[in-house]
Amino acid sequence: MSGSNDFTLSLLKGLESSAHRIEAERPLRLDNASRCLSFGVSFLDECLGGIFPNDLIILGAKTGFGKSQLASLIAMHNIKAGKRVHFFALEAEEYEIERRIKYQLIADRFFSLFGNTKPKAPFRLNYMDWYYGKFDQELDQIEKEVEAEFDQFKNLITYYRQREFDIKEFQRITLSIKDETDLMIVDHLHYFDYDDRDENKAVKETVKGIRDLALITGKPVVLVAHVRKSDKKSKQLIPDLEDFHGSSDIGKIATKAITIAPCYDENATTIKRTYFQVLKCRIDGSRAHLTALLAFNTQQHRYERAYYLGKLSQDGTEFNPFKFNEMPDWAKNAAVAQN
Repeated sequence: MSGSNDFTLSLLKGLESSAHRIEAERPLRLDNASRCLSFGVSFLDECLGGIFPNDLIILGAKTGFGKSQLASLIAMHNIKAGKRVHFFALEAEEYEIERRIKYQLIADRFFSLFGNTKPKAPFRLNYMDWYYGKFDQELDQIEKEVEAEFDQFKNLITYYRQREFDIKEFQRITLSIKDETDLMIVDHLHYFDYDDRDENKAVKETVKGIRDLALITGKPVVLVAHVRKSDKKSKQLIPDLEDFHGSSDIGKIATKAITIAPCYDENATTIKRTYFQVLKCRIDGSRAHLTALLAFNTQQHRYERAYYLGKLSQDGTEFNPFKFNEMPDWAKNAAVAQN
């Protein structure tokens, strides 16, 4: 009979009166709020309230449309705020994350010397030319200064894939570092290895495993993911939840889901515009399906603070910015109203 009682107790484990649970609700909620992290992007922070403990945030876009860049910006912003970040760069070449961060620091110094109200810059700084060493001599002093100060990034721990990497390996590493990290970034989901021949099922189980880890450890995860190639006939501006590559359940498992897409502008040079769409916010569903248009400075590798806020048309082919009286209160400080 004792075995039967033990089995019954195991089934009942976790059941507790709400009258008892409520005693812990407020201190736990306030503790979670005190540990909230930032996206480093004004629209995302204001719309989603930041990155909360236990969050699994899915960040999706098509190949080459800025997912890794945004992930690097999130990491950099939180490291500068004194947080500990573990970055799993499963797709990147070795040192890519360090290079992206280093370039932004170089760009910050460069444009502090050659800004709009200062002497004209001797050349047009950009990441690709810097990557290939075009400005190496001219930037020598700035680069040395940045390297000397890179100790501030000692709390950014990077992992570059060198062998098979599956959900079990990620679980093993996560449980070993749970007390040494504040945020984990995984770039990206579709570079996990799967034993199951059913890719959709394997992807879903991997995302569920990562969600469980966020809950168990109380440490948030930003998970970068591919979206499917769109039908050539489709004029949809931004991918939706159903567009995540592998399984439409990916977005359903996440606590927050975001997709980004370029806004094509033939006249754009150093400023590129990007659509951000919030597809899911578990805490407040009213924030879902809001869309923002942000300017990305390709020279400085950062998003501008101001943005247009609105919604897509029902068929997803048009972006309709809000007028000022349509703006939610949280957006009124940074969002630009449509005339």
